[in-house]
Amino acid sequence: MRNREIEEKKTKQIVIDIGYHQMIRILAAKRSMTIKTLVEGLIADEVAKENMQ
Repeated sequence: MRNREIEEKKTKQIVIDIGYHQMIRILAAKRSMTIKTLVEGLIADEVAKENMQ
């Protein structure tokens, strides 16, 4: 039997300051999207900018 803790996961968790979390939660609500969708979009935009330079 395989241990569930060892399974390869396709996601990672990060720890952020509570203030940033609140700002992100409010912005996500204003845009009618989930926090995950908002953060992934922001990260994708920044990575795209870096790759264009």
